[in-house]
Amino acid sequence: LMLNERGDRAEASNVLRSLAARYPKHEAVPGALLVSGFALAGDGHYDEAINDWSRLERDHPQSPLAEEALFQKGLAEIRLKREPQATETFGALLKRYPQTRFEAEARYWRSVLAENAGETAAAEEELRRAVELDAPPALRRKIRYRLAGVLHKLNKPVEAADLLQALLNTPSKDDMSPALLEWLATLRLEQGAFTPAAEAAETLLNHGKEEAWLQIGGWLL
Repeated sequence: LMLNERGDRAEASNVLRSLAARYPKHEAVPGALLVSGFALAGDGHYDEAINDWSRLERDHPQSPLAEEALFQKGLAEIRLKREPQATETFGALLKRYPQTRFEAEARYWRSVLAENAGETAAAEEELRRAVELDAPPALRRKIRYRLAGVLHKLNKPVEAADLLQALLNTPSKDDMSPALLEWLATLRLEQGAFTPAAEAAETLLNHGKEEAWLQIGGWLL
């Protein structure tokens, strides 16, 4: 662990793997494999990290660390652009560990992968399930923002607008695309909802999009 903290990730991984090989039944092995995976991933050796995390989850399924190993494996597969495998890995996590603390984030990533694959309805389903979970505030905002974008794609404008509007008073407003903000302000104007339209227009202006702000009549709001 000291080697890893010092930045000697390769040596740290070697030491931890040696421990796991020499004492395969020792209670410290799951932790050694998890940290070894992190050390390898930190140096960009994602395939080797996946091997360690897979071994942990396969050989020590009852360990409290097994679900984290499976989650980290999915993230590494995304890094390697193995999106079908990552979708399968996150699905295995949700099936094997139905009470996992990683459920909200795993569903978020499954939605990203589904959308990338052109499966927008599947992305919506994952996000609707994720948004109901007790997730950290930053992750909840991230899920809601993505769900709003998916609903917009699926031609469900009112629900999408309501989700986006609720995010305007949170740090997520800084991540909103100008196109979505312009769409939101325009929709609210069409609905005759001038105060919400003004909130969206002001956020758009704060993004430095003065031309778009003028086009939607932001100066009148």
